[in-house]
Amino acid sequence: MGLDSKKDVYLDGSSAGSVSRLEILEGPSGRRVRSEAERARIAAESLSPGVQVSEVARKHGVTRWQVYDWRRRLRVCCRRARRLHQRLRRWLWKMR
Repeated sequence: MGLDSKKDVYLDGSSAGSVSRLEILEGPSGRRVRSEAERARIAAESLSPGVQVSEVARKHGVTRWQVYDWRRRLRVCCRRARRLHQRLRRWLWKMR
């Protein structure tokens, strides 16, 4: 068995790159599933004046790229809601 320098684990096999035994660990992967509301809240928090995205990401244990993606999705959602609201107002105006 040799010590793998990248992972600090022992591999059962030769140093030529082949492994004769592979252990699969079961259980939680460490990923956290966040609700849409939680993602929207984090994205909104990152939009506050003077706040850095990297600070918000670190605070919530996510990457800044996730926060940027959630911000983009929040903007798209807000645009759709605004258009729907305008259509609804026009429709109600016509019903008068």
